[in-house]
Amino acid sequence: MKLIFMGTPEFAVQPLEALASKHDVALVVTQVDRRRGRGKALKPSEVKVKALELGIDVYQPEDVNSDESLDVFRQVGADAMVVVAYGQILKPTLLELTPLGCFNIHGSLLPKLRGAAPIERALIQGDTCTGVSIMKMDAGLDTGDVALVKTLDITSHDGRSLTKALSELGAVAILEFLEALEAGRAHFTPQGEDFTYADKITPQTGSIDVSAGAQSIVNLIRGLSHRGGAYLSLGDKRVKLFAAHVDEDIHKPVGTLTSELKLQTGKGTVVIDRLQMPGKKEMDSAAFLRGHQLDETLIGGNHV
Repeated sequence: MKLIFMGTPEFAVQPLEALASKHDVALVVTQVDRRRGRGKALKPSEVKVKALELGIDVYQPEDVNSDESLDVFRQVGADAMVVVAYGQILKPTLLELTPLGCFNIHGSLLPKLRGAAPIERALIQGDTCTGVSIMKMDAGLDTGDVALVKTLDITSHDGRSLTKALSELGAVAILEFLEALEAGRAHFTPQGEDFTYADKITPQTGSIDVSAGAQSIVNLIRGLSHRGGAYLSLGDKRVKLFAAHVDEDIHKPVGTLTSELKLQTGKGTVVIDRLQMPGKKEMDSAAFLRGHQLDETLIGGNHV
């Protein structure tokens, strides 16, 4: 099958590799290079790096729906398009460009967690199971008919490991779906009305409310472990947290952070396992405590 592939972040890399191993991926479409990192150097997306490694032509339009872009896609003569976390909204003219349609790998069990951040939100809200859905795209926000769903237990995952696991699962699912599509066995089911949305992750999402329960704080830290971490403010320093677990209540005032990196919350105690101080590398708690003397601190107010 001749395909156009659209994707940008690391989550889309495994599906691209899988498709390139079984099909003719004639063109990869990804977001323009962005300035990232401390030095703000211009860097390509993870998908662009992989596409060039695979020897696939790459196209990076500012507007994927422009007449110029549509002409480029028509010239490819693809049978179908596969989209994985591309980052631009595709208009109906583009969605209808290829004979077989445009298909999306979405990182949730649709209609649950439609939207921008399904992987993170599944962890933040404490779900025990999520998965991937193969959907035929339409003009709505992740509202298209679903052809294939694969589930995954996520109780032992954080954001980093879950992104990798769902990327691998998505790669398996898209190959299985395309095989069924070619054989005329693909069946599409409309989504039900019992839907939820996965709101976009913003800098404010990571702010830890110490009055919340310990488990909800740990879930927040798990969900944002690959997105810069959740954070506490100690004086004028923002401390990023990347891993933590729930422990027995230490019976301190809410917001107390002990010298052993135990945080008293509104219900239960959070033990910090991995953290990062401003200007320093991420480290585990043992390494941090070897190099820092931390006095017991009461974090001001209920919000930090």
